[in-house]
Amino acid sequence: MSFGNSNSSLFLWSMPRCSAGMLALCLSTASLSVFIGCESDVVDRDKSLPAPLPEKLPYEFYGKVFRVWGGDYFDLRVDQSIHYVCLEGIDSPKHGQPFADKAREELQRIAGDCELRIVVKWLDKSKTAFVRAWVPAKSDEEPEIDIGLELIKRGFGWYDGSTFDGDAEYQSAEAKARQAKLGLWSRPNPIPPWDYDAAK
Repeated sequence: MSFGNSNSSLFLWSMPRCSAGMLALCLSTASLSVFIGCESDVVDRDKSLPAPLPEKLPYEFYGKVFRVWGGDYFDLRVDQSIHYVCLEGIDSPKHGQPFADKAREELQRIAGDCELRIVVKWLDKSKTAFVRAWVPAKSDEEPEIDIGLELIKRGFGWYDGSTFDGDAEYQSAEAKARQAKLGLWSRPNPIPPWDYDAAK
């Protein structure tokens, strides 16, 4: 996920529906300031959120998606703790761009209600965790699903140019999705999020 533009506009999204048992937790997170994209110049964020993570990285843990904000960033719930998470390797359409909502919905669809394997690569100044994330295999014969890679395969994001083990797969997946005109590639000349931010 690219994060070079620190002057991106902030938007406040409507708080999603919450189950009765999680209402208090929803109110404590969603009614605060919400960030758009993985830039984290956020004002008035509750200092108790997100929950702390070990400083020694990379760090692996497991959790479930609590709330999806965009095609490459979401809140992760581990027990009663909430972590802000942004997928490494993919940049999905930003709020206001074509396919932004569809990318968000696709991330929710892929992640579902599974307990995801998360590897934190680094943290930014607001403690947002930049991660790789996998949906567990359904059987011993099937591999885990790399969420970022799967989104790119389906045409819901760009490979962001970052370097990591497996980055060539991301680059190849984008080329194939582009050629097949999947997702955002079904439109002529889609604007990458970093250019969209720069034009604001």
